[in-house]
Order: sequence, then structure tokens, then C-alpha cells
Amino acid sequence: MATFELYTRRLHPQRGYWLACGLELALEYLEGLHVSQEQLGWLRAQLADLSANERLLLQQRFGGESSLGEVATALGLSADAVHGRVRRLLLRLRRAAGEWFGDG
Repeated sequence: MATFELYTRRLHPQRGYWLACGLELALEYLEGLHVSQEQLGWLRAQLADLSANERLLLQQRFGGESSLGEVATALGLSADAVHGRVRRLLLRLRRAAGEWFGDG
């Protein structure tokens, strides 16, 4: 399982461009990505086993265009708390996937 995130800050008024490194490798990986029906079924089952709060957190973070800060505000948490909870949930799912599919 892989996750990619791209963080940006406001562009300085005196600068007219962004510089991003390493995107080619991420795009190559994503172009070759295939998710099997077995993997989708497994993920659906894992998500169903999460608590309602955990599902809401993941839905708010990855189900739309919400930033980390916006999710934190919507849930009445700090951005650090949301980041930590999301990170721990993803780690738990990655470990379970590794055990289930033999990758870890």
C-alpha cells in the first residue's frame, strides 16, 4: 500500500513558480497501480470495522477537498490531533494489509 501527499504553502508574491521534485516516480507508480477485487473487498471490510469516529475522520480527510485544518475545525480538534489520528489509522491499515497480503 502506498500513500502520497503534496503539501504547499502560499507562493511568495515575488516568486512566479513552484518547484516540485520526485513527482515523476509517484506518477509512474500510480500509472501502473492495479487494485484487485480481493483488495477492495478487504479494504471495505477493514473500513466497516472502524469506529464511526474513525470512519468519519478518514471520510472528512480523504473523501473530499478538505484540508487538514478544515477537517480539524469541522471535528473540533487541532490540526495536530487530526494529523496524528489519520497517521495512526493509516499505519494500522498498512500493517493489517501487510499481514493479510503477505507484504509485511
